[in-house]
Amino acid sequence: MSATRRRLLTAAVVLAVAAAFVASLYQPWLSQWGSTTAERRGAVAGDALVPKAMAWTRSVTVDAPAEAVWPWLVQMGFDKGGFYNYDWGEQLAGDPVQTPPASTRSGSGSSPATRCTRPRSARPGP
Repeated sequence: MSATRRRLLTAAVVLAVAAAFVASLYQPWLSQWGSTTAERRGAVAGDALVPKAMAWTRSVTVDAPAEAVWPWLVQMGFDKGGFYNYDWGEQLAGDPVQTPPASTRSGSGSSPATRCTRPRSARPGP
């Protein structure tokens, strides 16, 4: 084995070990940021659909009533106002929509009790 190849192999192994170490420290925080112990232990809709699934419970507390937050939530998504991400991230995901600077509040008549689903044409699969 040549010296260059040996150095590359050593660098790859060191990098892989370092990445595994960082991931082992970072993953627990990433999988539960913002959530309380009660939120992580509680059941949510769909838990029974995937038994023994890896649990990722992330939370954000919004100090506002549902009626004030709902118009922002219903406009998010590929076929709406975007994902509220960096534009380069949305374009990388194939989303041609650019993030709007403020809520469009389209007046669609939906409320926090409205069930939102994707239109059938936007769903993957058959």
